[in-house]
Amino acid sequence: MYLSRIRSVLCAALALLALDWSSALAQLTTGYRPIAEPGIYGVRIHPGALAPNRRKFYLPQNLFYEYGWRGWEYSNYARDEYERYVDIQLEGNRHYDAFGNYIARGWTIYDWTENNPLRQGSGIFKSPRYSSWFDRVVISSAHKGQFHTALTVGDAIRTTLTPLTFSKPTFNGIQWDFLSDKYAFTFLGSRISSPANPAGTQSEAAALVENSTRLLGGRGVAQV
Repeated sequence: MYLSRIRSVLCAALALLALDWSSALAQLTTGYRPIAEPGIYGVRIHPGALAPNRRKFYLPQNLFYEYGWRGWEYSNYARDEYERYVDIQLEGNRHYDAFGNYIARGWTIYDWTENNPLRQGSGIFKSPRYSSWFDRVVISSAHKGQFHTALTVGDAIRTTLTPLTFSKPTFNGIQWDFLSDKYAFTFLGSRISSPANPAGTQSEAAALVENSTRLLGGRGVAQV
């Protein structure tokens, strides 16, 4: 009898461990925390799966415990202004790296890809927002202390390495600059023979070419 009691206790412990593991696995796969309040039984409901028109009048109790929503309250927007439902892709699409890790949410504005030795391995994509929103000039910058960096993508960039080697008022490509108290560096890159035009739609494929001329240049300065 003593062994049977030990066996029953072990079975109960294993069952609880499996239940906790299933709850943790459900949280990782769905992204929602499992809701379990005392006295609530039945099929579990994930908040993200409910239609907005059902959240107001057909509110399950577990959603009340989760968000504090009350179906009997009326809509008063005197202090908390009304916010309409918007498209889930209003702020762009989700982007992931080659390993499936989440990077950011937004739109692809400029993409220059080189795949060698493919026949048409050079592709440049310019989003319609590249010309409409940014007027064909995109600048991203950051700084910390004495270190400053900026990445500029444009169709007509005024850039100069030296007056006798490279000086162009309408450079079409990318320019990356770095500056500190002692060092300065500039890198230029362009597919000068076919820099591509902005696409008509966001889903349009990149402009691929078979034979093209690429320009790469740079300059570094150090204070001594």
